[in-house]
Amino acid sequence: MYSKWHRHNVWETAIWTMLTGRKLVRETDGCYRLVEAENVKPTDTVIVNELLPCKATVLEDCTLNFKITKDMTNVSIYYREDPSEIEKACREALPKLYKSFLK
Repeated sequence: MYSKWHRHNVWETAIWTMLTGRKLVRETDGCYRLVEAENVKPTDTVIVNELLPCKATVLEDCTLNFKITKDMTNVSIYYREDPSEIEKACREALPKLYKSFLK
């Protein structure tokens, strides 16, 4: 029987990937994996997703305006080069990562 407790939302996956020192890669065979940064092969393509330092301001209409900066800041914004590829890659790489924890 399926219940709401069996759902798994992974909207934080990219942040946790970065915090654990992993990279989301596409291997030469087209398969996606989450690997420790030191295990990225020269033939792997790293899928770009990162936190970029920025300055944030609240506009008069209450929306936020973010501007990427090289200055010191305690504010970051999540950047992903290709959102569709990130989604596809996570759908494939996450189950492989979870299965590796059973070893």
